[in-house]
Amino acid sequence: MASDAKDLRREIRVGPDSRLVGLVARFHPQKNHLQFLTSARDLLEGGHNIHIVLVGAGATLENPEFLNLIQQTGFPTERLSALGEQTNVRMVLSAIDLLVLPSAYGEGFPNVLAESMLCETPCVASDSGDSAHIIGNTGWIYNRNKPELLTDALSRALAEPVANLAKRGEEARARIVDTFPLHEMIGQYVDHFTTLHEDSKAPKSVGSPGATFSCR
Repeated sequence: MASDAKDLRREIRVGPDSRLVGLVARFHPQKNHLQFLTSARDLLEGGHNIHIVLVGAGATLENPEFLNLIQQTGFPTERLSALGEQTNVRMVLSAIDLLVLPSAYGEGFPNVLAESMLCETPCVASDSGDSAHIIGNTGWIYNRNKPELLTDALSRALAEPVANLAKRGEEARARIVDTFPLHEMIGQYVDHFTTLHEDSKAPKSVGSPGATFSCR
């Protein structure tokens, strides 16, 4: 949403000419911040005007391990906003131009993709878990076993005109609404937890990505 974009850009002091590319995930090897920052550095060096927005536990410059990773990649900190844990994730997802989920392994049904798409923000993701099924043709998927392909996927996404990205965002929201209705998402969670606990009863209460999250 336009107001969210203005609010976030004002907060992180980034002008309208830079594309905001976000990663919303805890700082953990599974989420592959290293590859994301490496690809983002390559994009900057290739002339793309981007600013990175990182949200999630541990993703702050006050975290020595995280700061060391940034320094390891050579990504300039002035082109990065590491916001850590946030209560208003919807505002961030609505404000960024692209969401990236570069997971190296271990994803199931990544809620953040569905949440971003509900906010009409297109996604770039590895093919870990259900990511490709969630995104469909509305975004960009790359082979997680070839992480260098993330740079190419991001380059293609950033080459899209603003109007095209907006159209993809509308299609992304429609895909989530049409393909993943609430009762089906709850059923997926029940199946997931039943598989994890085959010898026990299914959980009495199961949430879903769409239960409390809305961009409208």
